Amino acid sequence: MGESGGARRRPANRRGAILLLMLLVCVVVGVVYVSFRVGQPSVDRKTRQMQKQSPQDYPWVEQWRIKGLNKSRPWGAGKEPVSGGQVQINRRSGLAGAVTSAGQERGGMSMVIEPDGTIEGKWSAEYEQAEPRSHHMITAGFKGNTDPTKPYSGSDTEKDDRLFVIARGSFFDVDTNYENGKVQRVTGYAYLAGWIDPNLSGSGRIHLTKDMREQRIFDWTGCSGGVPISFPQGGMNMHDLVRQALKPHER
Repeated sequence: MGESGGARRRPANRRGAILLLMLLVCVVVGVVYVSFRVGQPSVDRKTRQMQKQSPQDYPWVEQWRIKGLNKSRPWGAGKEPVSGGQVQINRRSGLAGAVTSAGQERGGMSMVIEPDGTIEGKWSAEYEQAEPRSHHMITAGFKGNTDPTKPYSGSDTEKDDRLFVIARGSFFDVDTNYENGKVQRVTGYAYLAGWIDPNLSGSGRIHLTKDMREQRIFDWTGCSGGVPISFPQGGMNMHDLVRQALKPHER
């Protein structure tokens, strides 16, 4: 009798161990899922719908236009333009120009446009701000492409031959507040969007955001033959940028 009772308990113990193991697996999967979701910016449905109504203000709602994020939509010079006079990029071209905010200079930007419509660019800025009294150092890189399927939507109807460009990347920002002595280091997404003229001059905006809700917006203008900016060889060394930003500045 004792042996048969023990034999009955062993399957029950085995089932209990299996159930416990399954429970542990579910807990681990749940933790991993939650951690992944927390690490990704999320926007509620109402906010996303509002943003879609003004894509010129929230370029991430149009990031499906970026070739690197959707390789099944190969935008580029080989695609039929919307209008017969729309600019075509037939050779490797470069644009360089200035970035501003509220009329104040905010560094320079440059980009290269390939014949297939892909673009790659950089932006670097170092400036003082009066309110609050602070020093700012920003560097960003982005990749994207032209999209000849999007017609120009500006108020100047005579310039419907402009070519739309959109790119995404990342930024690194070091802000030193002179009033409280605090140094803030911010990273996030950098979006560039704008329009290219047939003479290869362009204009648009750069958007910096951490969470796809709040953002900082800068204006950019560029032309072919401008002076391109350059980062230190080997790419953007964030440690060097932080050390440089933390150096004493005039107050």
